[in-house]
Amino acid sequence: MQRVEISRMPNREASVLIYRANMKLQNPLPRILDVLARDEGQGMVEYALILVLIAVVVIVVLIILGNQVQNVFCNISGGLGQ
Repeated sequence: MQRVEISRMPNREASVLIYRANMKLQNPLPRILDVLARDEGQGMVEYALILVLIAVVVIVVLIILGNQVQNVFCNISGGLGQ
């Protein structure tokens, strides 16, 4: 990385821009690997996957047993009404 000294340049804003431009030209691979190696949000993702799994199971059970449950409630409400 090439660094430009501020004291040699009359315009300090230009030196900052040159320094930032040189920083962006670095190899991005180490930064990408560092981001991928982090496990900060791992717990939240695991909880979300568990909730999705529970929701899918509940939906499947309601689809399979929905009519039977409805018949049971209709029989109970009919028995209470008489």
